Amino acid sequence: HLNNLGDLKGKAFTFACIVNNVDHRVSNKDNKPYGNFMLEDYTTQFELRLYGEEYLKFKYYFEKGAMLLITMTVSENRQKPGLYYKNIQKIELLGDVRKNRIKNVKLNILLNDITSDIIKDLDKVFKSNPGDVNVKFNVINIQSGETIELKNKTLNIEVTNDLLKAIQKMESVELVPVT
Repeated sequence: HLNNLGDLKGKAFTFACIVNNVDHRVSNKDNKPYGNFMLEDYTTQFELRLYGEEYLKFKYYFEKGAMLLITMTVSENRQKPGLYYKNIQKIELLGDVRKNRIKNVKLNILLNDITSDIIKDLDKVFKSNPGDVNVKFNVINIQSGETIELKNKTLNIEVTNDLLKAIQKMESVELVPVT
């Protein structure tokens, strides 16, 4: 998508990428700093150029090998149709996204699958991963088609890789992050 900017015109979009090449420079013409950066996602490699305020605001994120989550919009040049500008709205380090964006998680569990063993396993996982992310439960009754949401204002966890792996092993529990 990023090599066909016309399709993205006027839309905000977010993508994850790795910074492959970095070139911080100063213009010979007006002595202002700018940067050329080669970014790559799973399917595309593309060049991003930043000038002026935008460059000064975001330049520290662009280091070779940095993994970023970038939110941007695309606008078309009014005098030169077909020429597009990439306007960065926000950049986050990919490693911080989980901590910064996930505020709540929902655990979907079937009513018939709730056992004392599942409750003990969940309690153990929650106690070993205390944090600031609130946990809610969706108890699903397949026979009636009803879902009941249970809230617990005091149950807060940190969404870690260990927590995700432990819950993934529990076949009857599904974790859904809520941003």
